[in-house]
Amino acid sequence: MWNIARNTSAKLLFYGNENTLKFIKDIKKQYPIECSFETLNDWDNFLIIAKTFFKDDNIIIVLSRKEQLSYHRNMSKIPTYLNTYFKKTSCILIYPMQSSLNTTQKITVTNPSLMEPLEKLEEISKTIAKLFTYK
Repeated sequence: MWNIARNTSAKLLFYGNENTLKFIKDIKKQYPIECSFETLNDWDNFLIIAKTFFKDDNIIIVLSRKEQLSYHRNMSKIPTYLNTYFKKTSCILIYPMQSSLNTTQKITVTNPSLMEPLEKLEEISKTIAKLFTYK
């Protein structure tokens, strides 16, 4: 997000709870960008921000995956909200990998963070196999 602000001179508006905004403000001290901050403590109030958007605005939302500590039940409603109230707004949804206290969680090959490396590994192995193929 910082690169978007730096490279386009766009002004960012961050919504979040006090802890999240404090963290972002600390980053801003080290890497200044033009931005402002609004407290949004409850996902139930997400639609309030719809009233503040203009047609050329973009929205980037950082969400949690289900069954993670920071997941909120209303996060599952965000895609519906975007399709209903933000139709003319460019949107990016980010689901970062999260550390969990639940160490029994298994990582599978269907995990989105593993798919691209596995695809590249397959491509590399095919290339190597071609090198050793006899004609």
